[in-house]
Amino acid sequence: LEIGRQEPEKGLRRCNHMVLQRGDFVDVTITPEILRVGPIKGARSRVQFQLRRIIQLKPRAQTQVCCVPFYAKYYLTL
Repeated sequence: LEIGRQEPEKGLRRCNHMVLQRGDFVDVTITPEILRVGPIKGARSRVQFQLRRIIQLKPRAQTQVCCVPFYAKYYLTL
């Protein structure tokens, strides 16, 4: 798993996973894996996603909410 952050002057830079926080604006790269489970007759498919890369584009402190979540309308109408 590659973890990095985008810095204005230095570009992409590798970093420790401890830098990432909830609320950070990130770019994520995943690879889907399709698995066939069971015997040939009646086999089922399962899809798993493997995380490949996380890049922190902006830390939580530099981001701001610019829209209302879709579920907010339910709270406003109560």
